[in-house]
Amino acid sequence: MNLATVNTAPSFTDTRKTDERKAAPGGKKPRTSASTKRRLNVIRRQVKWNLDVIEREYVTVSMIARDDLIRLLRLEACAPSRCHTDKERHAAADNDVQMLIARELIPRPKRVNGKYRFDVAALVHDLKLFAEGKIG
Repeated sequence: MNLATVNTAPSFTDTRKTDERKAAPGGKKPRTSASTKRRLNVIRRQVKWNLDVIEREYVTVSMIARDDLIRLLRLEACAPSRCHTDKERHAAADNDVQMLIARELIPRPKRVNGKYRFDVAALVHDLKLFAEGKIG
């Protein structure tokens, strides 16, 4: 038997479940990085300054489109400095909204007629709590 053809190296595959790998030791959630915390604070200030626009404009409407939310909160204005074009700024603002959804700071949108729309009452309530620093 030729020893060169036999693979005697141990396999280093991780046999733990994916959820166990993502969680920190002891079942705690992974810590948030400093840059993410700074980004959340920038978004929080932007939401705080522009929340009254949504309350004023969408009093009688039950749903708001995702693009309208980005425009009314002016999230493109607080895009990172590396975003030079309008397309990059819009993509950064869309990522900010997605981060808020993923962290469950605002409710998930529903798909209506091919566009993602948020329920205004729940959205405004959660954005107020986020702006005040009670969640997030």
